Amino acid sequence: MDGYAEYVAETAAYEFKPSNVVNLPLVSERRAKRRISGVLDDLKSGQTKLLTRQYTAVLDGCLGDVDEHASEFLDGEIYLRKYRGDDREAFEDAVEDRYRSVCRQLEPAVSSDSQGFWRAFPENCTLEEAVSAFESLFGAHEAARRFEDEIVLAVKIPLTRNEYEYTRESIRAFRAAETEALTQVKGELEDVY
Repeated sequence: MDGYAEYVAETAAYEFKPSNVVNLPLVSERRAKRRISGVLDDLKSGQTKLLTRQYTAVLDGCLGDVDEHASEFLDGEIYLRKYRGDDREAFEDAVEDRYRSVCRQLEPAVSSDSQGFWRAFPENCTLEEAVSAFESLFGAHEAARRFEDEIVLAVKIPLTRNEYEYTRESIRAFRAAETEALTQVKGELEDVY
């Protein structure tokens, strides 16, 4: 699953459109991305680490005590880290509910004695059940969209003195990345079913 953490983070960075954050007259999307490439690289690196933490918490939760790894999953949720609203408990509950759902759905395959991660799925659940589990795993954008008005993601762009809020664009790009990852996983699953 580590490969998918990096894949989602890279795809989100690729999908990110600076023009959806700040108006840069006469500057192409490609040129704007080059100007902030260092910022995007830092965000991608951080997101890869956080997603790896979350995916590891899911696998560990499937193999052991789900409650024991819930805080690791919550700690890996970037949007929860940047939440500044008054209903943090509701946001935490939504993230934790997603974690528990993913663990419950993936547990039969992850904890099986099958040879190979993907081969465990046809032996332990239907294709539809497996896809549903990964839809939940790649569903961080759903809770983030519900709480987006209280999430503050901002960055200072090099060579400017301005700080730009990019929460909505981040969620949009992350949704696109998770959708692409789900497409990849469906291909992996269809190969073994």
